[in-house]
Amino acid sequence: MATYLIDYENVYIEGLTGLEYLTKRDEVVIFYTQNRCGLTFELHQRLISCDAKLRLMEVTALSTRKNTVKNALDLQLSMYIGYLIGSRPKERLYIISKDTDFDLNQQFYDRYLQEDVHALSIYSTIENAMKGIPTRDVVQALEETAAAASADTTSTEEENVPAAPKKAKSSAAMLFPKELQSEVRELLDTDDKQAVNRICAIITASEDLLTLNNLLSRYYHDGKQVKDMYHKLKPSYKALRKLANGTK
Repeated sequence: MATYLIDYENVYIEGLTGLEYLTKRDEVVIFYTQNRCGLTFELHQRLISCDAKLRLMEVTALSTRKNTVKNALDLQLSMYIGYLIGSRPKERLYIISKDTDFDLNQQFYDRYLQEDVHALSIYSTIENAMKGIPTRDVVQALEETAAAASADTTSTEEENVPAAPKKAKSSAAMLFPKELQSEVRELLDTDDKQAVNRICAIITASEDLLTLNNLLSRYYHDGKQVKDMYHKLKPSYKALRKLANGTK
């Protein structure tokens, strides 16, 4: 028995991967907004065929201030978690989201509320939650690898080890092809290395346009900024993916 709280604004349809494996003892609560409430025929079929109990909870926010809707979803989902912890102390709870803000919920829970009889965990999909696969931020991993490569200045001479044949200089370019970085820099019209590196990472981690949009939304919470950046990258997406994979 478990309850899955879906941050649909963040994970969209991909967060529901594994829905078909749930049982009648499980419950899925989908928190959504009018910003992202698309329902395809395929998703509708998956929802009505699912054995688990389903609840749709629309998040509304009266204010038009920046990030108000996102903050409202986070707060209302968090409030519902508190309700469940109090009313269903023996039930496992899963937040399905890639939003790192929920890490604060997890830290607070682990410090003050954790007991053996119930547990709260965060995963990126229902399937990952069922398999116990920890959420791993692919983009962050790529960026960390690039940063580590850039910071690696240790030489074989300093270690008194016979010098090996010299390889190309360690840099982020070893992770993200030079051609990809150049194309991204031109498309975004920026020389900000961090911004270019992040977009290269997002492109590398995106297998399709939907994932591209989701990852952009993950890092750039300003809807207008996400839309502008997506439309800049979309026409060249296939070419960018080829460059990311080392092909032309």
